[in-house]
Amino acid sequence: MVDIACRRTSRLDRIINTLNISILEKRKEIGILLAVGWRKKKIQKLIFYESLIIAVAGWAGGVILGFSLLKYFRTFRWLQDSSGAK
Repeated sequence: MVDIACRRTSRLDRIINTLNISILEKRKEIGILLAVGWRKKKIQKLIFYESLIIAVAGWAGGVILGFSLLKYFRTFRWLQDSSGAK
């Protein structure tokens, strides 16, 4: 149980770190947007939607890769169901 909690915390840390780096790299761009008249709310929405797109793409890629690997391993019988079904 503790192992699962540590893994989830580790994954969450990686996600937060990725988003923080993304924001820090865009500080100059954010400053330019503020200078041209963008409101902070609009910039927050931009960052939120960018984060959402990254999260959905990562989730979709992970699901596709996971199912592909599962199918590959089952094809070569490296992984079997606990019920013994083939």
